[in-house]
Amino acid sequence: MSWYGILRGDAIIDYKSPVNGIIDSLNCTLGVDQDNTEIFKITSIDGVYKKEILELKINKARDEYKKYKNDYMNANQAFNEGLIAKNELGDISRKMRDAIINLKEIESEIETFNHINNLSKPYIKGRFVCQDVFVSKNSYVNSGDLIMRIEMIDRYRVEIKYDPVTTNLKNRNIRYRSLVNNSTGNAKLIATKNLKDNSNMGGLKSAIIELEHSGGLYPELLDTAFEITLYD
Repeated sequence: MSWYGILRGDAIIDYKSPVNGIIDSLNCTLGVDQDNTEIFKITSIDGVYKKEILELKINKARDEYKKYKNDYMNANQAFNEGLIAKNELGDISRKMRDAIINLKEIESEIETFNHINNLSKPYIKGRFVCQDVFVSKNSYVNSGDLIMRIEMIDRYRVEIKYDPVTTNLKNRNIRYRSLVNNSTGNAKLIATKNLKDNSNMGGLKSAIIELEHSGGLYPELLDTAFEITLYD
């Protein structure tokens, strides 16, 4: 019993710009097998200035916190010695708490800034193929613009449609064959799901078949037809 499907990698990922900025680098060659690479880098238009502002704000906030912390320690000692009233100690305590809140808020801003900065220069771990590039080097992009589409190929998969009433794919021997170069090998079922569409395929299921890499699989075979065969 055989089915036919199209070879895919294990994931297709669209990358969009997280900022308004300039494309500094593009390290993604269409159709070429790559791995462990920074695929692009965007320099934010206002990123340099924002970083400087955040550094000034965090230094000021730290100084204020240290000041109010010292003020509180001195005031607490003075209160214990009966030199100041309780409400005066409370005022200084509130100022210290406000300084802590301000410091935490700025630290959160810095974390967000650093996260966006990392998104502006994504590093891909694993093997992948660049499917599309929608921008060019030194071009200007807006936040949300599509930069590129990659397909991860650490694993190769084929999706087939089958009738679960007549066919049980679980715990069965599965083989694959490329209709392009006739490469063959073992495969395994990794997932099934019900089909919900308007194509009169009620009752059919979709199965994701993962192919064991035996040397005959390579990126040029993506989007080509494969035969999936079930053996008893």
